[in-house]
Amino acid sequence: MKKQRIVRFGTLLISASALSLGMPAKAQDVSSSESDGPNTNEIIVTAQKRSQSINDVAATISAVSGEQLQDAGAVEFRDLEALSTNVNIQGAYGGGGSNPNITIRGVGLSDFNDNNSSPAGVYVDEVYLVSPTMLSFGLFDLERVEVLKGPQGTLYGRNTTAGALNFHSRKPTGELSAQAQVSYEQFDRVTMQGGVGGPLSDTFGLRVAATGDFGGGYMLNRVSGKKENDRNNWAARAVAKWEPSADLTVLTIVHLGRDKSELGHYQHGALLDPVTGQICADALAGKLLNNSCVDIAGYSDTDNNRSQGDYNLRPVTRYNSFGTSTRIDWNLGGVDLTSVTAYEELDGFRVDESDGSPNVVVESRYAVNVKQFSQELRLALNFGRLDLIVGGYAGRDTIRGNNDYDILGVFRPTFATLPGVPLSGFLPLGVDPSGAFAARLNSSFRQRTTALAAFAHGIWEISPGLKFQAGLRYTDEEKSFKTRTIYEESAADLAAFGLSADGIIIDLPTDGATLGIPGKKSFNRLSWTTGLSYEPNNDLLFYGTVSSGFKSGGFNGGLILNAVEGTPYEQENLTAYEVGSKLSLFDRSVQLNGSFFYYDYADLQVFQLVNTGGVPVQILTNAADAEIYGLDAEANIMLSDRLELRFGIGALSDKFKNAILSGIDRSGDRLIGSPRFSFTGGMHYTVSLPSVGSLKAQLLARYQSSEIYENFEIQDAAGNPDVLPLKQKGYWTVDPRISIETFDGRWEFAIFAKNLFNVRPIAGALNLSDFGFAEVFVGPPRRIGASLSFSF
Repeated sequence: MKKQRIVRFGTLLISASALSLGMPAKAQDVSSSESDGPNTNEIIVTAQKRSQSINDVAATISAVSGEQLQDAGAVEFRDLEALSTNVNIQGAYGGGGSNPNITIRGVGLSDFNDNNSSPAGVYVDEVYLVSPTMLSFGLFDLERVEVLKGPQGTLYGRNTTAGALNFHSRKPTGELSAQAQVSYEQFDRVTMQGGVGGPLSDTFGLRVAATGDFGGGYMLNRVSGKKENDRNNWAARAVAKWEPSADLTVLTIVHLGRDKSELGHYQHGALLDPVTGQICADALAGKLLNNSCVDIAGYSDTDNNRSQGDYNLRPVTRYNSFGTSTRIDWNLGGVDLTSVTAYEELDGFRVDESDGSPNVVVESRYAVNVKQFSQELRLALNFGRLDLIVGGYAGRDTIRGNNDYDILGVFRPTFATLPGVPLSGFLPLGVDPSGAFAARLNSSFRQRTTALAAFAHGIWEISPGLKFQAGLRYTDEEKSFKTRTIYEESAADLAAFGLSADGIIIDLPTDGATLGIPGKKSFNRLSWTTGLSYEPNNDLLFYGTVSSGFKSGGFNGGLILNAVEGTPYEQENLTAYEVGSKLSLFDRSVQLNGSFFYYDYADLQVFQLVNTGGVPVQILTNAADAEIYGLDAEANIMLSDRLELRFGIGALSDKFKNAILSGIDRSGDRLIGSPRFSFTGGMHYTVSLPSVGSLKAQLLARYQSSEIYENFEIQDAAGNPDVLPLKQKGYWTVDPRISIETFDGRWEFAIFAKNLFNVRPIAGALNLSDFGFAEVFVGPPRRIGASLSFSF
């Protein structure tokens, strides 16, 4: 069946390419926004809602072109991590691609629930995506990706304390063009993508593109005897561009996709001493895998193989997404009006093998539905030396979740033999004095958000080369929230313990009324930016900025068992100070960009899974301040027409201030997911091959120093609460690629390797010591493959 799906998808791509041959080849130019500089591939970006060379923007931006993404083999959202320093992207479920957590310059949030947006705003064709579950899309047929580092509180505004990631699809141009690529790599993974576009008339252009990703499962489930965590997803996009006159452009985008992949599998990290039942010595020493410990059911995975495990459940996703947007650009005579109207919808569910074991200790099923509508209007005005943008934004979104949890089902047969316990083995919370229980729980919620904003951003040229920028944005968000947790047990079993037939444990906001816990809360903020830049000539830029950003507060979308856990958290605020420079040297054959930054981070939102001796409690609250400082530096060097070198260096220092978490003073501790040092490097070498074309060699490498991936709450020798930070040592990943390209540039055959030296770092962990284990996320193994590309 898998091969049939791949063949059908490949047939679809071939048919689309064949259809394109009937398009006329000449028409009015509807070109993309990427251009070439004299000796470097200089990218035009729209980070400040204006078309500018990346080297003329007084801000830290990493931009990657669509061609660079393809050469790097970047097909998933998390692949962007390898292309920019001080950026960390990790999948929340088994380290897979679902619900990625984004950290930029140490600012991030490890909340895996569907109703909490990332502090790094993600925009696809200028449309802000409100939920982390919407960020699992593949990368295909993109013109460029922009990574904006630091708060973007003026022109973007919604939840951007960390930064923003802007994805720009390829647009139809005035010439017929088509691209296609098929790739095969180890573990029978096949990826295909292609796009075709061009003019249909003098005023109308169309581009269609699609991608598919199949296979690739490398985790051996020793219970089923099969390789699991296969991919099975596809997506398609159509971009229509209508230019009835030189003053009016209408761009409409429609996209849809389906994801039927398997989630990543966790490695099982046992935590308990099999004799005492307390946290074992190996775990306290930081050794989570292949240790002498067990979980609450007595299981331990000791094979020391990070590509195998014992799983009684196959984790899967079933996501369906659809979206459409229309951008209108209208020159009204000295004033440019831009309107962006968008609707996005996602519906799906995922099954999570939470305990990573052959027993039913914790198993979870999550269903989610997201609907969002947004409208942005901007006016661009030019008053000679003053370039001004003013505008407004309105957004409305509804996120619904319906989640099931089967907790400690492995003990039901034993409990069923106890007096007063029904034959099902259901034992509710609080009945047994020892804390023992086994239950199926359901948690559902509905969150509705209305966001309004007005903004203005101006760049004033004080004198030739000297510019002053300033911006303001006022944002007002209102969130309403309802949640309910119930026992999913039979009425007879509930009655055996005197529980009502509906099984309700908590119903908010009703149950929070006496505690003053609201079901609706508003957040507002005036964010701003200001700065100076000096450009003595076209090759030099120096700048300094001070800016602020905020991430609105909200509600806990996790499993809530008492009203206090449903207390809303407040917004967090960040003020950033930055100085930097951009230097073009030696006829622009060398480009050096660098910046130093300092962050004053207040009311930091912190997600904690607190183990209580019963059921772990999810807490999302404002528990700390933080201080972050560091640098970003990039170099692009054209040593010759054949050899290009690219380097990036990121350095980071961060620490909590005034931080009391779970009653422990954490002031001075480092933040999770923020290595002190990161490096990205690339070498591209081209040599001519007589009678063939050219040989291209590429080497991409990434290094990150040690990072804290989890903090375990323990007791010190005196019995006081303490924290044990778990660290992943520094590591390298190396990705080589060699290709042969024909003289006309139409065909390319490549062989490549991802993670050549098979480095398998621990990328994250979730401490569930109440159940005696940790969910451990491990990086993927080495994959070697080949690809064939065609373009014209």
